[in-house]
Amino acid sequence: MSRPRCPFYGFSLMTPLKIMLDSRGNRCALITDAHSPCLYHAAGERAVQWSKCVYNAVGPAGSLLIQLADITVYPAERPDGVSLVEWARESAD
Repeated sequence: MSRPRCPFYGFSLMTPLKIMLDSRGNRCALITDAHSPCLYHAAGERAVQWSKCVYNAVGPAGSLLIQLADITVYPAERPDGVSLVEWARESAD
């Protein structure tokens, strides 16, 4: 399966459970209200670019990946789950 180069593309974030589930679509796990597609797709862009995403920024509390380090990701290709930090290393641009 070929995925866009973004660790949050195609996932739903279930914060209380600290998991991200594969939605097999264009959903952005970081947009939690209703079904929310990736901002790049919503803007008509074809290529998803995590390195340029507005959510990929360092703020007062540190990087987003550090804040969400305890999240387990369940992509279709890794059904036993993987840490978000490891998934980001494998999937980000």
